Amino acid sequence: MLARRGSVIIETNPLNIEYLKMFYEWPGYLKRWPFWICGGTWDLGGQALEPFREAQIREIWLSGGKYKETDCYGQMREQLERLGYIKNPRMQSVAELDSYFDRQWKLLLELSHDGYKEQSALGGKPGHEITVRIDREGRLVKCREGSHRLAMLRVLGITRAPVTIDIVHSQWALADDRAAPTSGSLAAKIRARLEQDYGQVLAWPSWWPNGCL
Repeated sequence: MLARRGSVIIETNPLNIEYLKMFYEWPGYLKRWPFWICGGTWDLGGQALEPFREAQIREIWLSGGKYKETDCYGQMREQLERLGYIKNPRMQSVAELDSYFDRQWKLLLELSHDGYKEQSALGGKPGHEITVRIDREGRLVKCREGSHRLAMLRVLGITRAPVTIDIVHSQWALADDRAAPTSGSLAAKIRARLEQDYGQVLAWPSWWPNGCL
């Protein structure tokens, strides 16, 4: 199983992505795992969670740019005045708070006008898209990067976006209970299942010899 983790990008509907774990609930060893397929119990546990930042982003969008009038702005401003800082994201001044909300508003406007672009097209690192993991049941589970971007896509109703698949569970990768639309190597079958169940494959490591994983 030689493919590097995060080396596959697909285009899928953001609504297909589920929040099941907080960042601290993922096993620590996953940070050091180098490959795309991983067995074990890393995907077990968790529960359905509210999509991170989605309520906040929806308030900003519905405010029409008057984000200082939103509940979320008021709550963060109150926390700043009470504690001297905002916990998450970490901010220590009204100027930082205003800049944060202004940035979210401008990004929402840009997305609504121009659509979503891959990070490579924006000068970012290839593969640093909204990131998910595929668990043993085949669910796209949100992890790592792109929580704000995912919230914006969902709020704006954008139905297709590039997503980096960080890791897939070996039970999903090796499952043979469903007929794949192609025969041949394991890599070919997995790619076919990705396109059948989730959407077009946008990035697939060309160096995998004969489709070897």
